[in-house]
Amino acid sequence: MDVWDAGLQPERTRLAWQRTALALLTAGLVVARFVGHHHSPAGVVIAAAACVMAGAIGVVSTRHYRLANQQLAAEQPLHDGTVNLLTTLAFLLVGIGAAIFVLIG
Repeated sequence: MDVWDAGLQPERTRLAWQRTALALLTAGLVVARFVGHHHSPAGVVIAAAACVMAGAIGVVSTRHYRLANQQLAAEQPLHDGTVNLLTTLAFLLVGIGAAIFVLIG
């Protein structure tokens, strides 16, 4: 059975992860802006964390794309879900920031 698909599925997946990282960055900065209006240090921390995590997701997803291409071509099992864990943690951070904003307001 041939698992390698010469199509663009890994490319589409990489682009989806890039959109996710951009959405995280945008949501993090919006939440940081609202939280920073009431509590400036918390806003700075949320903004910095969102920027760092969005960058990390971008880097890890690019590495994920390269590895997936190589592993599919070699018909090897795919690797772990590190990028999924990073994304979950990042959106949890943004959600906590939004909860702080609601509680402050």
